Amino acid sequence: MKVLSILAESASDVLETIQRHKRVRCVEVRADKAPSSMNLGAIRKAYSGKLIFTCRNFQEDSQTVKSLYHKALEEGFDYVDVDIEFMPELSQIDQDFSSKLILSFHNYADSRLSYVMLDRMFQIPAAHYKIGLHVTDVWETFALLKSSKSWEKPVLLVLMGEAGEWSRVCYRYFDNPWTYLCDMGVPTAPGQVDTQRWDREFGRVPSKKYDLYGILGGQVSHSFSPYFHNQFFKKRKKSCSYQRFPAQDLENFFDLCPPWIKGLSVTTPLKRSVVPFLSSYDYLVEASGSCNTMVRDGTAWIGHNTDASGLRAALDEIMPGWVEKEKVIILGAGGLARSALAALCDHKEMIFVWNRTEYKARDLAEQFGVNFLPTDQRFELRNTVLIQATSAGFQDQHVSPIPPEWLEETTTLVESIYNPRYTLLATRAMEMEIEILQAVDLFRYQAIHQQRIWFGDLGFSVEEGQKVLS
Repeated sequence: MKVLSILAESASDVLETIQRHKRVRCVEVRADKAPSSMNLGAIRKAYSGKLIFTCRNFQEDSQTVKSLYHKALEEGFDYVDVDIEFMPELSQIDQDFSSKLILSFHNYADSRLSYVMLDRMFQIPAAHYKIGLHVTDVWETFALLKSSKSWEKPVLLVLMGEAGEWSRVCYRYFDNPWTYLCDMGVPTAPGQVDTQRWDREFGRVPSKKYDLYGILGGQVSHSFSPYFHNQFFKKRKKSCSYQRFPAQDLENFFDLCPPWIKGLSVTTPLKRSVVPFLSSYDYLVEASGSCNTMVRDGTAWIGHNTDASGLRAALDEIMPGWVEKEKVIILGAGGLARSALAALCDHKEMIFVWNRTEYKARDLAEQFGVNFLPTDQRFELRNTVLIQATSAGFQDQHVSPIPPEWLEETTTLVESIYNPRYTLLATRAMEMEIEILQAVDLFRYQAIHQQRIWFGDLGFSVEEGQKVLS
């Protein structure tokens, strides 16, 4: 069950939000900023679904909070969610409300939870017990999931922060009776997914447990991958889901990674770091030292590089004339630059590497047997394929790795950044009406190659992928 959590100051706020989300069967009224005069009876009268009342500002105004909890019980709310630290304040309520009590504990700082706190909670009769913890690395969610199986009583485990988002979507893995969503732009806790993004990115989540896939990386919030691959699962009627897995500690990630995670996309800055965790890998991983796709085989992980295969396929199919250019200049010296070098290794004589840190360009060029360009000199882009493989411009459309004015009418630009959709360099290329391979096309080809690694011939065709992203 999905619970819409509404941060409201009045009954009309709650009812207006409910009116925009008519399919929601349960609402949490979060009254942190509500006055004691808030008309909870009007909410109960107007809404026939389940209602949960909660408030988190008890340390500032305990009398108002006590009054609101009392009203919620009197007006027939189905549950009241009370933080364990506030339970003594409610002892004056002249009734036994344990059958309506969600007893909760929250640690907004980190993921630590003591067994002393669990024992203290379990000594208080309640309908449900809820633990909210803040996680910063996805391996913490795996560790907590494993630990929760040994707890004395069932607990609704709510994991906050970006690393906890997947657990909110895949709440059935935690045996949670419900999960919390929010209205767009109004989260009531870190890591909540709003109803609009849930519908767009995840759609219908299978009612039973299912195989998971996900994107593993440092910054994953911007990724198109969840939308694209979940659309694939929907159209192919696969009981799978694709999630975001922000991570730094790979040792703990792979040590604790549950068996139902079957495949991973890998993004910056982990494409090289995951290679030691692979049991085997394809020739493109070997050539580039970079892996962006993993598939599970029993207890082993097999690595692939669809950045490389996708780039080559996109160039050959969309811009077959690229091989007639005089040279290829690759901007960057990271994982994507390595993938580009591996993909184009049969044309070494025409490849040049440039990087803002010159020794990195020189070292990379030597490794692959290609040329490098000095950092402090302007280079010629006439009749050139320019592959933009740096992070310059990511989430900032005013930044470019090189001056856009360097582009010429005979330049072909390959842009790898799709957030923003049109970078400064890509915008200049479009204004000049020169040939450009957009980042969304690179994404489409490499993502389709991932699907074929994971699911064989079921993977999207290029045309299907284009429709999904259009």
